[in-house]
Amino acid sequence: MPIVVAANAQYEVRGTTASLYAFANQAMPSGGANTDDFVDLYETTFARKGGRGRWAYDRIRLSAPGGRCPYCGQLP
Repeated sequence: MPIVVAANAQYEVRGTTASLYAFANQAMPSGGANTDDFVDLYETTFARKGGRGRWAYDRIRLSAPGGRCPYCGQLP
């Protein structure tokens, strides 16, 4: 449980400083999804207008202080 508590503290700090991208990359399990799979999922489902996940994308972007994405720091 100490690992979860430490990770939560780190997440809160990074979330308030718009630096969630700075988390260390974890190795993907063999045979798991790769970066291209996640980029494709993001572009075709989450961020694409009309995509099934676009409602969540819009809520995240609209709730961001100053319009800056809380995950990547990008402005619209």
